[in-house]
Amino acid sequence: MSEANAGAARESIILGSVVVGVGNSAAIRAALDWAVEHVAGDVHVVRVVSPALELVEAGLQIDSSRVDRAKTELDALVGDIAGPQHEMCVHVIEDAVHQALLDVAHRFSVDAIVIGGHGRARVPHLIGAITGRLLHASDVPIVVVPNDWPASRRSAENKSRSEIEDV
Repeated sequence: MSEANAGAARESIILGSVVVGVGNSAAIRAALDWAVEHVAGDVHVVRVVSPALELVEAGLQIDSSRVDRAKTELDALVGDIAGPQHEMCVHVIEDAVHQALLDVAHRFSVDAIVIGGHGRARVPHLIGAITGRLLHASDVPIVVVPNDWPASRRSAENKSRSEIEDV
């Protein structure tokens, strides 16, 4: 397949619905931008709050405000990205990351799980621990989006669509 044909094939990927796993890295925006560009249906945005980490941070006392803060931050992020054609559903879950993503994927029968490739693996070109666990445990296709996914193209396309709709 030529490079032009491969690019066209990548451009035409449209999924019905997906789960997007978000955390604290710059890859969040790339994964969400990719999902908005390639999904026709629901986008389930999942932020996982680790119960073990929460216990350590709270001195072995559960801090429920951490979940509330995560939900508020996620709602704001999704509000900045969501287009009128997408239903963005926000989920904040206390569990292991890979298990939480799989649980939401199964509950809503999505087409894929989308995650950002944050590039923090110790050896370049290898995947991180969470991505590895997800790949090994998942029966749902996984999309790993590069950090530098071009969001500017999506903004230009949305502007063109709105101009057409205004005519």
